[in-house]
Amino acid sequence: MNSYEDVFKAIELIYSATGLQSAVSAFADGSSVTLPSEIEVLYSDNIVTGDIDLNDIIDISDLTELSLALIGDKELTAVQQKAADIDGDGSVTLADLARLQQYLSKKIDKL
Repeated sequence: MNSYEDVFKAIELIYSATGLQSAVSAFADGSSVTLPSEIEVLYSDNIVTGDIDLNDIIDISDLTELSLALIGDKELTAVQQKAADIDGDGSVTLADLARLQQYLSKKIDKL
């Protein structure tokens, strides 16, 4: 079994275990594999701090998502947790909520 086959099997296992929506990634040799979109985002540098609902806009919806997560009514994905860790301390806390609220109310100009 070559390394591509190992990767394909691992990805297939992850996909079947998670049931995530898929996206296709192509390799340089023209072969392709179906990947869970969650995995692609996890390895992306395009996570926007504060964009918790992952719609490329930081707004009141993100504040709502974070509030619900902090009171335990919503579970954030790993990608959402990265976006929600606004102060960069490695955990999602009330401090992140406060900073997002300050940003949205224009008390601070960047996250």
